[in-house]
Amino acid sequence: MPEREKSRFDRIRFLSLPAVSPVASLLSQHHNMIGAILRRDVEAAEAAMRLHPSEVLKSAETLAAQHPDLILDDA
Repeated sequence: MPEREKSRFDRIRFLSLPAVSPVASLLSQHHNMIGAILRRDVEAAEAAMRLHPSEVLKSAETLAAQHPDLILDDA
């Protein structure tokens, strides 16, 4: 991941915890990803890995509304 995108995700992660993205939910998502990988369940692993970033994007939308000065579209 390029450094610019990493810094965006880092900002979103920092701002979203714990109010926007409850830690229990994030842990559950990671548990589901790892469990599917360990079971070698490709379909479940793919589904779990697609869900996680979509949740991050939802958090980003919420945070952009709450902190427009910190979440910028600098693409």
